[in-house]
Amino acid sequence: MQQNQLKHENGCARSCYYWRSFWLATMCLLPGMSKFARIGVLWGWITLIILLSSLIIRFATFGPDQTESSPGDQRIVGKVTNLMCQSVKVTNREKHAIDVYTSDGVPPILQNKTFQILTRSTNVYDNEKHVHWTFTLISGTRGVVMTTTSANVEFVIFQGRHNLNLFLGKVRRQRCNNRCFLQYHKYKEGTHRANLSVSTTEDYFFLYRRSKASAQPGINFSKINVTFILNRALYNLSNSNHACTLSTLGNSSSMCDVDLPYMTNRQVVITYDPKSDTENNIKVVTECYPRIGIYMVFFLVIPLVVGAMVSGLIMVLCKENECCGKRLTMENQQATVPTVNVPYENATHSDLFSSPEYKGTVSFEPQDYGSTMTKKY
Repeated sequence: MQQNQLKHENGCARSCYYWRSFWLATMCLLPGMSKFARIGVLWGWITLIILLSSLIIRFATFGPDQTESSPGDQRIVGKVTNLMCQSVKVTNREKHAIDVYTSDGVPPILQNKTFQILTRSTNVYDNEKHVHWTFTLISGTRGVVMTTTSANVEFVIFQGRHNLNLFLGKVRRQRCNNRCFLQYHKYKEGTHRANLSVSTTEDYFFLYRRSKASAQPGINFSKINVTFILNRALYNLSNSNHACTLSTLGNSSSMCDVDLPYMTNRQVVITYDPKSDTENNIKVVTECYPRIGIYMVFFLVIPLVVGAMVSGLIMVLCKENECCGKRLTMENQQATVPTVNVPYENATHSDLFSSPEYKGTVSFEPQDYGSTMTKKY
């Protein structure tokens, strides 16, 4: 009987411990807390979640987005949505002009392609310092990259900035493992050709570098001349609306706001002048202006309703864990010292000298003696 009771109490203690640990790890709610304390902790968590999620949505998902493009590119503005954004602000930080259009949905692609040739020249130095050019290429584009180099150099083509960052080691806990690039070439001195066929509309990065794989004794850089020969697929913007032209030159504006009507599929398209003579990437910043009403619904009204419902359920249904409640009651009460009366003539050696379960006073009342023998443990 005593063994079964001990097993029950030990199991109760373990259950109580796991129950406390679970609530402490999830919501800091201990079984001994009152209902009002639980509701206070609940609203604390709701407030923290609202703040974190709203900041992540506002700045990580729909925050400022700086893009790099080349002359002749056409780009649909990303990191905006007509549901969460009231308008999009476009800022051109270069003197080279760009045009901004609005279109109902993604504009169609022209059947006829545009031929374009761009040339670039630079030096590529050792120690894995790299140079790259960025093109926004639409599906259906075909191109040839001719490279003339004075020494060994590596040439790599990437689709998407994430793959470029993987290759450069800028993404934590992830590695390229020779799977993040479209093409990888080791060029020696001379002229080399690489072909490219675009099946996905995306940013494409053309990178040159000199690493240990291309090092040469006594040579610490390579001069390269690159010719991009592109047969471009372009969007048909004949039915699109021209919003603004941006440049930092003269009296031109370098920033404009484009409205995004609610519940529409309006797209913002940026085009880059194909006649620009720049050899560098053109940097443009786009930023979503938040739709305050939608943010209020998602991050204030809905959390308030959910929090009120859960608070009501806590008041109506929440009960203390019975096992833990009993355990806590036992822990908070002062231990009661039992008195065990054993007839002296029937007392055994274990009755006299073994340690009882509860330490205290044990009285033995012999039948044939008038006095009581008392022993302290």
